[in-house]
Amino acid sequence: MSRGRLLATSVIAGLGLAAAWQVSGLHLGDSEERRLAQRLPNFARAAALPSCAGAGQSGLRLLILGQSNAGNHGAPANKDDHALLDLWTPQGCVQATDPLPGGSGTGGSIWSHLPDALQTLGRRHRLSLAVIAVDASSISDWSDAKGPLGRHLRQRLQALNAAGWQPDLVLWQQGEADMRKGTAQAEYKEGFERLRLSLREQGIAAPMLLARSTLCAGRRSEQVRAAIDDLQRRHTDLLAGPDTDQLDAAAARFGACHFSQPGLTQAAGLWARAIDDALRALKIGEAAARPASTLWSATGQEPTLRP
Repeated sequence: MSRGRLLATSVIAGLGLAAAWQVSGLHLGDSEERRLAQRLPNFARAAALPSCAGAGQSGLRLLILGQSNAGNHGAPANKDDHALLDLWTPQGCVQATDPLPGGSGTGGSIWSHLPDALQTLGRRHRLSLAVIAVDASSISDWSDAKGPLGRHLRQRLQALNAAGWQPDLVLWQQGEADMRKGTAQAEYKEGFERLRLSLREQGIAAPMLLARSTLCAGRRSEQVRAAIDDLQRRHTDLLAGPDTDQLDAAAARFGACHFSQPGLTQAAGLWARAIDDALRALKIGEAAARPASTLWSATGQEPTLRP
């Protein structure tokens, strides 16, 4: 084949490929978006779960956001080991054990261990949870309002708002994906600022507790940890969550990243102490006694809702 014919063939093939991409509405970055979209949890299981018996707006309402360690990627447990939890889903309030609706994964979660951990501190709240947790999701995924996760988050928050459900606290457990990506401190801060502002604009007024959760494959991100420190210094509505990176012993993890059953119990204990500290700092005995929108009056400071 002559060089001229070879060039023409290559151009035609390239145009055909470009046309195929244009017709499908895809671009080169879409493969990553498709993978993320495929990890978003569906709620087929929730439709078959029992509805919440006598659950209203009482108790402690927690909105849980993050990646795999906020979802159901821990070691599975015997289902008889934990009581049913109240979970808010697009189908309404259902009672479930691990894997909890709203989180990716089919194993165990921190949150099934949380009631027992809180009880050891003398807190016997009935928990009401909404979980939005997606494996391997980075801060850029969470802060992109037009991406798959951003759209999913918006739809879930709209459904919760329509049901009249407002959290008392937001728990943030994320960072391992950004450790792997090598996300810089400034980049993580910028992404989280966008996410925080989006949550506030969508009516989520509750304080956020931020975990230090970056450890995976024996490495942790000092950049992400420093970003979280900076964010908490800047905003009065961002409070200290647990440092789950300290759970670095082999017995606390499997696959060098996700929590074993002992690790889930330990992580729940750390979260329980962080929640207890937050409720004490906000001078709240029973979280349900005061709407989330008025929690700030207990701090003596107004929330800084914009950067």
